[in-house]
Amino acid sequence: KFRIIWITLIFAMSTLQEESLSSVVGQPPDGEKKKANTKKKYRVLNVNEGSAPKHLGQGISRAIGSVAAGAGGGVAALVAGPVVGARAGGASGAAKGFGMGLAGAVALPVIGVFGAVGQIVQGAVNTPKAIMATSEGKEWDPVTQSWILYSLAAERDLLLSQAAEDELQEWISEQKRLAKEDDDDNNDDEQPQKKKQVQNTELYDILEIEPIATDAQIKKAYYKKALHNHPDKNKNDPQAATKFQKISRAYEVLSDPISRQRYDESGDADEAPESQIDPKVFFNMIFGSEKFERYVGELQMASLIKHDEDHQVDAVEADFIQRKRTCQLAVTLADELLASYVHDSPIKDYFEQNTDDDSSMSDDRSSKSAQNQAKEAAFRAYIATEIATELVATPFGSTLVRVIAYVYDTVATKYLGGVRGAALRFSDTAHKAGKRLDVASSATKVFSRARKATKAAAKSDAKSDELPIDEDDDADFCIVSDDHADWKVTFYKDRAAASAAFKKLSYSFASVLFAKEGISVITPNSTTSENKFPSADIGESRRWVPAKSYGTKSSVDTIKRLVESIGDNDISEIALTEAAARDREAEMTNSVLEAAWRVTVIDVETTLRESCSKLLRDKSVSEDIRKKRAKALKIVADVFKKKADESGHSKVFSELLRQQAFFNIPGNAEPPSPTDEI
Repeated sequence: KFRIIWITLIFAMSTLQEESLSSVVGQPPDGEKKKANTKKKYRVLNVNEGSAPKHLGQGISRAIGSVAAGAGGGVAALVAGPVVGARAGGASGAAKGFGMGLAGAVALPVIGVFGAVGQIVQGAVNTPKAIMATSEGKEWDPVTQSWILYSLAAERDLLLSQAAEDELQEWISEQKRLAKEDDDDNNDDEQPQKKKQVQNTELYDILEIEPIATDAQIKKAYYKKALHNHPDKNKNDPQAATKFQKISRAYEVLSDPISRQRYDESGDADEAPESQIDPKVFFNMIFGSEKFERYVGELQMASLIKHDEDHQVDAVEADFIQRKRTCQLAVTLADELLASYVHDSPIKDYFEQNTDDDSSMSDDRSSKSAQNQAKEAAFRAYIATEIATELVATPFGSTLVRVIAYVYDTVATKYLGGVRGAALRFSDTAHKAGKRLDVASSATKVFSRARKATKAAAKSDAKSDELPIDEDDDADFCIVSDDHADWKVTFYKDRAAASAAFKKLSYSFASVLFAKEGISVITPNSTTSENKFPSADIGESRRWVPAKSYGTKSSVDTIKRLVESIGDNDISEIALTEAAARDREAEMTNSVLEAAWRVTVIDVETTLRESCSKLLRDKSVSEDIRKKRAKALKIVADVFKKKADESGHSKVFSELLRQQAFFNIPGNAEPPSPTDEI
């Protein structure tokens, strides 16, 4: 055991030392040489690893990382050595382990420093070349590992060609072959997976999957089926909406572990709570809308889920897909969306609408300023009529249009400079950091609410086995208490008894005293009438109305909402427990969608920043063209914002969520306002 420990430490130190040396001489470690040689044949894919720092700044940054890694490894060796040694050989083993750990604690930081020096030296050597290249307007190309004058046309010919696609498929085939070899080595002793027994396979059949399907297989099947049957793509099929709803319902049940278990055991899809969210909204928030693909590309979530089960997208493939996406969007902007403004070729119909007569270039409008105004007006009219109007037709679309407008305006303004451009450099940095914090916060919320939903579902299942206590038909009062999700319901016929019992309740949990409509909870000597409720007609079912309450506002509101959702005559501990489970599941779904949207915003913003940047870095066109592109982007952004405001979806993201029934959950944090969202 000691030999194994010592060999492990030596191997770690030698590996770090080898990597440090290789960073100085620019060669890969021996263990990577075969892999590196395999990658040399690729000219489009970015398969370069461990490249030398291109300037001093990058060298210092890597040096800090090297020193930190060495110091961390040293501390780990010092701490782990005695512990592992003690387990292997008691006190004497701990002493020996301490000695080996001390050796590692000394050696690893030294090696880290050695690697740091190598990074700094090489960064310093490459700095003059970096300064010269930057002064010439060049930028670093990670694929060719060289400084280049960026050309959108050249990148288009490279990334959007069939040769690039062939190269990607070659890479994928090679990775599949390597993965299969690993699987063959590791899975020799694995037993075939047994068939899962379920009561009903209807929902599985809708998605065309087996009951043993994994979560990833379920999501992929849903995406493919929903995309194929999406109502927007099948406007001539009257059954498309029904098919789409069935597919969405199947995914809703099978994607949730609790709902899936209930369905497998009972065979009844109605056992799983059904949300009221529009299936189209759900699909668009997770995978994006086809309307927007021209302007934001295929969202990463949709792109990654389309691949076969036996193929995992690696970093090289993901990088190529994203570079291709940003390049295609930049080309679309340059050649289609902005072309009429940039190249002074306004679309005739819109140009004529913004001139006094059909002779758009006559002496009456020979003024250059007047012509420019007419061209800009025509461009604005074209964007508003042909593009923006359709995109903002839904709350989701209006929200996404605002995100697009923010990026267009920000990138263009920063390029054009000026006071606002300088200010945006700081505010946009804060904006990007805020978006990432939003994602982290949403992820935490999803985890928390998922845990609460699981606990609530477990309590509901346990409670359902108990005999129900029927509501007393003669009772005019009841007290509902929430003792940390342990629901208590007590009925009273007498007002005095109900009031006395309510006063004696513990202050450690929330409680609400309800009275039937038309019943007063006013004491005989009281002169107020605020607790007098409207009377109901004889023979009609009278609803329970809250009269008194104790507890936090959110807890009291939850009790009131659950009692209202249950109905007039069905209040019981079992019914409240089941309603609370549905409530928790709705909260969890809310959080999942919110988190998905946050991720989508970052995906869209990051992609559009790069595609717009390509437009404005394009050295294959003149500086005048690049400035016109920036101005055109600002015009499009302005039109998009105005159209989003005119659409009536003023609160955008908030409205999108609150339109769905299960999002009306009091006590939740207010969703982001439109200004926060963009």
